[in-house]
Amino acid sequence: MDQGREFLNADRLIIYQLGHSNDSSPESGFVAYEAKASDEISSVLNLIDTCDVLQSSRHSVLYGQGSALAVEDVNVSYAATPCLLHFLQTAQVRSKLISPIFQNQALWGFLVAHECHHTRQWRESERHFLQQIAEHLAIAISQAQLYSELQQQKQTLEQRVIERTQELQAVTQTAQSANRAKSEFLASVTHELRTPLTCIIGMSTTLQRWSKDTLNERQQGFLQTIHDSGEQLLSLINDILDVSQAESHQMTLELAKVSPTLLARQTVKAFEAQATLREIELKLDLPPREKVESFTADPRRVQQILFNLMDNAIKFTSEGGKVTLGLLREENQVTFQVKDTGIGIGAAELPLLFQKFRQLDAGYQRQYKGTGLGLVLVKQLVELHGGWVGVESTPGVGSIFTVQLPTSHLGEINVRIPPLVDQPRGRIVLIEQDEDNATLVCDILTAAGYQVVWLLEGSTAIDQIEALRPFIVITNAQLPDINGADLIQRLRRNLATSKLKVIVMANEGQGGTQTNWGAIGANDWLFQPVRPDLLLQKILLLV
Repeated sequence: MDQGREFLNADRLIIYQLGHSNDSSPESGFVAYEAKASDEISSVLNLIDTCDVLQSSRHSVLYGQGSALAVEDVNVSYAATPCLLHFLQTAQVRSKLISPIFQNQALWGFLVAHECHHTRQWRESERHFLQQIAEHLAIAISQAQLYSELQQQKQTLEQRVIERTQELQAVTQTAQSANRAKSEFLASVTHELRTPLTCIIGMSTTLQRWSKDTLNERQQGFLQTIHDSGEQLLSLINDILDVSQAESHQMTLELAKVSPTLLARQTVKAFEAQATLREIELKLDLPPREKVESFTADPRRVQQILFNLMDNAIKFTSEGGKVTLGLLREENQVTFQVKDTGIGIGAAELPLLFQKFRQLDAGYQRQYKGTGLGLVLVKQLVELHGGWVGVESTPGVGSIFTVQLPTSHLGEINVRIPPLVDQPRGRIVLIEQDEDNATLVCDILTAAGYQVVWLLEGSTAIDQIEALRPFIVITNAQLPDINGADLIQRLRRNLATSKLKVIVMANEGQGGTQTNWGAIGANDWLFQPVRPDLLLQKILLLV
């Protein structure tokens, strides 16, 4: 604007806008911008014109055509328009050159050059130049308006995004609260259910061992049905609880150095009876023994992964088939593969494998028993370890499930395969204040051939244990007279009991996963209510 004023050699160059922001009529206007030759020229920015500019001008037709209008002497040209003449005189305008500014074919305002102290004859080139500046101004004003509209739309969209985000956050928080409530409810209900179920399983197992010679085959079958049904229901409850904990991010890993070879051997050993019953060949495919290595993982959870995959493989493999558990070790990962010659899975059904409560044989009246949670739990446990699980399958040929678990600390370790004892003998001391739990554990261990001594108080147990000389001590983590951790430490400080094997029984969430029992001095631990198979397995591993 300053360069335009200098080119015209005018005292003042202004942009005069018709109408205010809240008034669309052109009956009033204001000076939106000005460029002055010097500070001696008065400013017109604060002057408000209330005259009817278009009606008071004799040249409104020329404005409508977009032509520039030259006024040599305002006193002569506007003598008949006192209102406008008074405004111009107040603004110290003696001569002026005017070019209209149009927006969307409507008159928006004027670009005006002022001569303040004397009259002036405006040349045609000056009129043409001012008209060109007005046209460029119209384009700039249009772009500015578009930009302003875009900014307004942007602000509106940003506000909508903020509001929508807040709504989604509120919905998410509500869903998370509901999920936490669900998880807490499931944890409470499953714990209450597991207690009587474990008693049913334990008592039925004990009765089976004690009554082999007193019950007939049919009665033994009833006991076996009670035992198997309890195991199936307990497995379902445990799966639901594990999946719920994983979904609510409440599941934690207890990391330790683990031998993948040992885990693979234990897994295959656990399924030998089931495979033999189904007449399925069970094979273990291990790398050379001299390359035995360890990796960092939660051994209980890794075994849970393998158990679910092996159980599925055997379940969906027909008699005469083959199931293989393979182990591969690379620099940064350990890979387990479970191969079967079972029914296989179609390509369209593969995406459904890791969905909750889904079995792919739903159209065949669910021929195969199961909760549909096993593979969901496998995927969650693998991902919790930072690993990957995948499947390759061909219908009628079989499936290969691959689990890759990362490791950054591989090193040589000495792996000891625990001996399998058909009927182990030995004395076990049980320290438990709850009579029902103590009765269950005593019955399980007695039926398995162990001699059990039950102690109620932990504070006086040291002397008694020293005299009894058991090979294993099983203690509750929360005794009424002494903390389980303190008891273990006292056993370790005593020369006569320092080498004893110690197993801790802890309630889940109360001294279970939160306590590092190995660092305290325990050899192993298990959750209450106690599962008979897990209890006996842990004792066998410590023999």
